[in-house]
Amino acid sequence: MDFKKISIAKLDLPKFTEFQKRIFYPLIKKSGSNSASIRDVEYLWKYKGAWKEGSIYLIENENKIIGSSGIVPYLMEDYLGNQFWCVQVFDNAVDQVYRKKNIFYELYDKTYRNEYGYTCFGFPNDNAIATILKFNGHIKEELSFWVKYRLNLPLKKSNSCLELSLIQNASQMPDFAPYIPSLSVRKDKNYIQWRYLTRPNRVYWVYKISEDNLEGFSYVILTTVTYRGIKIYLVLDAVGSNEYYYQNAIRLFMSKIDKRGLFVALTNDETQMKAACFLKIPPKLAPKRHYLVYTERDNTPFQLKSLTWYSSMGDWEVF
Repeated sequence: MDFKKISIAKLDLPKFTEFQKRIFYPLIKKSGSNSASIRDVEYLWKYKGAWKEGSIYLIENENKIIGSSGIVPYLMEDYLGNQFWCVQVFDNAVDQVYRKKNIFYELYDKTYRNEYGYTCFGFPNDNAIATILKFNGHIKEELSFWVKYRLNLPLKKSNSCLELSLIQNASQMPDFAPYIPSLSVRKDKNYIQWRYLTRPNRVYWVYKISEDNLEGFSYVILTTVTYRGIKIYLVLDAVGSNEYYYQNAIRLFMSKIDKRGLFVALTNDETQMKAACFLKIPPKLAPKRHYLVYTERDNTPFQLKSLTWYSSMGDWEVF
């Protein structure tokens, strides 16, 4: 078997895409969701990243891909403005014929010892988490599903001072330093542009929310999926330019948006979700369990171990 580390520029995309389809399409179909697609242009977009290009690790046998694992670097930030790099791990897959032969273990070992030397993080499900824990992995916490059904009833109190606008392209966004409550991916203009505004084959709505008498603004990102025949609005991310606009982003958005139906979020940010009157789904009733994990290295910043790490569906859903 042949192990390779490949940049996206040198990757045989059709070959890689067909391998990913073979692994993931059965899982997508089983989940009941029709929102996911696997295409070459999406991999070109994904591995470009917001700040640095990522890499793909492959194992081949007789010129056939039998396993893969990928990483993309992310700029992290804490509440003091300290910045450092991590890599998110994703696209982990092993051909069904070659499972239980330590191929996934070997792939993750190469991924963990990535050329950047950065700490790894990811959002594994129950199937993958056991292997990750073998590489000095730590479960930071479990992400929770939150739901709210919006009836779109007339508001008793006027929201005339609240402005809601749809951002069509990055030129409508100012450069800004996002408010970081403790520890998070730095979700600035570069991130929002890459993650939502330039992603192919997906439709995202990036809303800007502000109030006439308050300085600052929020961005809330929304998309839709059809799950078992039901249309669902996914609240993917909420970014604020200061503490008020971060903590109240979703509450302000929900009070102004003119859509009626079921809204769902996946996040560990209880402050925002409770402020917007979302209800937490107990883990045993959730459609799937997702964990936030990191693999500790000698140079792992202390913030990863000690601070609350804020994550959203936007961090998980891209991969």
